[in-house]
Amino acid sequence: MAILQARPTLRDIGLKTGFHYSTVSLALRDHPRIPDSTKQIICEAAKGLGYQPDAMLSALCAYRLTKRRPKGQTVIAWITNHRTRTGWRMSACTRDYFEGASQRARERGYRLETFWLSEPGMTGDRMSRMNLREHDKRVDNNWLAAYLVEQTRLQPEHQLPPLVLEQWNARTFLSWVEHYRPDAIVTRLPEVIHSLRRAGYRVPDDVGVAYHTLDEKSRCLSGMKKNSFQIGVMAVDLLIDMLHRNERGIPVRPYLLMVEGSWVEGNTLRKPSELRASTTLVAE
Repeated sequence: MAILQARPTLRDIGLKTGFHYSTVSLALRDHPRIPDSTKQIICEAAKGLGYQPDAMLSALCAYRLTKRRPKGQTVIAWITNHRTRTGWRMSACTRDYFEGASQRARERGYRLETFWLSEPGMTGDRMSRMNLREHDKRVDNNWLAAYLVEQTRLQPEHQLPPLVLEQWNARTFLSWVEHYRPDAIVTRLPEVIHSLRRAGYRVPDDVGVAYHTLDEKSRCLSGMKKNSFQIGVMAVDLLIDMLHRNERGIPVRPYLLMVEGSWVEGNTLRKPSELRASTTLVAE
């Protein structure tokens, strides 16, 4: 008759190594407070005993921590590198990130606090100097790449080169529109629709405009809403989970967490039945 042996516990590892079980627990979670030499002794002992973490117990501990009323709020830094302390608030999208992150931080017992890199006493070599071309660089040229891929699906006579600007220039933009006569323009720049209307173009009757980056409160504009509020929520969840796992610094193998966008119908595009063979523009 087989005898089932009790699986080793943190206390068993503690008895073998001479360390308190709380030290064993921290060492096995690679806590920075535990010396590397101690971690090595404990990890070797755990391996020798055949110790395996209990996933259900870990989940229970995490649940108990989330239900416990915090004694104080730990601060999570919201770091900005704009030219001014509150310059980041000029972007509706960034404000949505912040609101989502702040709400989620409060729900999990933390407080989001802004830190400006140019604050007296702080240093930061990289200040925000983003121009239009760099908007696309920030997303690894994914916007431009998607546009160029779609162009290959069109007949040559319907293909249209993208307009990529180093800085906004209404004259260059309107000259481009006059030359190519696009049915619709895909962009993220509010100047596009203003320039079209000032030049006498009717939107969407003469030319449609779709935005690939809309903030949470956009209703009249057609395009993709990034769901920036939810991105802020998930960013905080990711950070807190890393803290609970005692992960510090840049991951050895970075991974991406994606939030799917949502289409907003708006009123800056004509209905599909009203369109002829269309060409589009990425004005970035």
